[in-house]
Amino acid sequence: MSRPYHRFLIEEMFLSLFGGLSALVVLKEARIAMGSTIAEVIATTLAENGVEIVFGLPGGESIDLVAALEWAGIRFVLARHEARAAWIADAYARVGRRIGVCLATLGPGAANLAAGLSHCYLDRAPVLALTAQLEPALMAYHSHQRLDLRRLMAPVTKGSWPIAVEDDVARLVREAMTLARSGRFGPVHLELPASVAQSPAMPGSPAEEATRPLAVSEEVIREAAEMLRTARRPAIVVGLGIEPSAPYTPLRRLAEALHAPVVVTPKAKGAIPKDHSLYAGVLGLERREAPADLLRLADCILAVGFDPVELVMPWDFEAPLIFAAEFPNEDPQLPAEIELIGDLGATLEALAAEPYGRSDWTPEEIARARPSWPEHDAGDGLFPSQLLRAVREVLPEDGIVTCDVGSHKLLIGKLWPARAPNRFLVSNGLSIMGYALPAAIGAKLAEPSAPVVCFIGDGGMGMVASEMETAARLGLPIVVIVLADQAMSLIRLKQELAGYEPVGTLFSPVDWCAVARGYGARAAVACTVDEVRAAVQEGLSAGEPMVIEARIDPSEYRSY
Repeated sequence: MSRPYHRFLIEEMFLSLFGGLSALVVLKEARIAMGSTIAEVIATTLAENGVEIVFGLPGGESIDLVAALEWAGIRFVLARHEARAAWIADAYARVGRRIGVCLATLGPGAANLAAGLSHCYLDRAPVLALTAQLEPALMAYHSHQRLDLRRLMAPVTKGSWPIAVEDDVARLVREAMTLARSGRFGPVHLELPASVAQSPAMPGSPAEEATRPLAVSEEVIREAAEMLRTARRPAIVVGLGIEPSAPYTPLRRLAEALHAPVVVTPKAKGAIPKDHSLYAGVLGLERREAPADLLRLADCILAVGFDPVELVMPWDFEAPLIFAAEFPNEDPQLPAEIELIGDLGATLEALAAEPYGRSDWTPEEIARARPSWPEHDAGDGLFPSQLLRAVREVLPEDGIVTCDVGSHKLLIGKLWPARAPNRFLVSNGLSIMGYALPAAIGAKLAEPSAPVVCFIGDGGMGMVASEMETAARLGLPIVVIVLADQAMSLIRLKQELAGYEPVGTLFSPVDWCAVARGYGARAAVACTVDEVRAAVQEGLSAGEPMVIEARIDPSEYRSY
């Protein structure tokens, strides 16, 4: 039993003597009298702050904390790798607009988790990471599985702290969660040796009331509004920082008041509907882009929740910049003339309420910045864009898409017509392969009623296929589309353009249907648009995960 053994015996005695509701009352009083362990305080604090699920892999040093989570009513979900637990936590946090929590043991578990947190750090995910650690008394003379976790986690978190027996543990956990969700979001890390987890907790301080971002001053709002009013070609760029405050209605009203084209980054797809007349495409996927050309024609740019981490090239636009976000303009600092740092929804509401004249943008200029679907003759094979259109035809409006990294990311990032915000998940800051499948699991757990489709290349799937067992074990009806071409296509194309041989970028075909069935999922092969459409419809109506091996023609990637 994971609880301290003496406590287990006492609790079992109460349950056997009293039974039912009386047992719960007596047991609660007994636990208060005995005092809580630090592991139990951590679990209780998480539960009190809305945490319902923790993702990860336990170790011998973390079993007390895992048991405490269960006792506090928090579900522990076993992932098949620590890095993927962090990615699941990221998607769960983003879709659910909450904090994600992941857990690993010491040594190799923590090292694996650090790799996953590197995505959370550059993709600005509010994730709390909990790891075990070697006993403090052993650190000076014992080296087995000993790693300096604070130094390991420092480059990939906003902060990393040990938990000690003398700490106000509840306050430390609350402060870590607040830090993860303040300013520019990001992961935080707490380490917990087993002996500390089992120790009695010190009395804690009461929780403080949560604070919202401060409102931007009216004077600065008026200054920004005047700058937008005098511009003849204002443009808006929306980035990942628009979540989770989600001020999409005032954003649209402001764009319409200005008659300003709206360019989005990949993680902000859907911030303005793809069929809105002011939608002007996706920025940040490659070096030369039509939306970037449009921004070079602007005489004022309003950046809304924009984070430069999403750009593959440095910001090089010369138009005067207004920077509006709930995090500072830093890392790197953009050359903004006005900074509106504070409550983003209130800022956009105030700007949208100002009077503006109509801009000089023409519908044709804005339309040129939007991506267009490539044309293919029937019977030419299954091109990625054809697959994408087929999925869009059958996926409901509230469907969530997760996209992996590779050649298909460039195509899907541009072409996927997002009809609603926060429905497109991708690793774009770190751009790490394998993200899409764990993200689909996290998204489905965060919003069980939403259909979820995952696009992943066979290279990425080879890295994370074991998480299909996680999806099957949890009974998650996600649809996983494997774009199979037996190559690391993006790198292979770069080798080809450089005149090199395709060394290290080709691999043997894999029977993905057999792999899927081996993990407990259903499966199908799709070689035509009709087969894709039918397989996706089957997967969306199934009560279990489904893998579709889509045998694509990768030649289309050369256009992206």
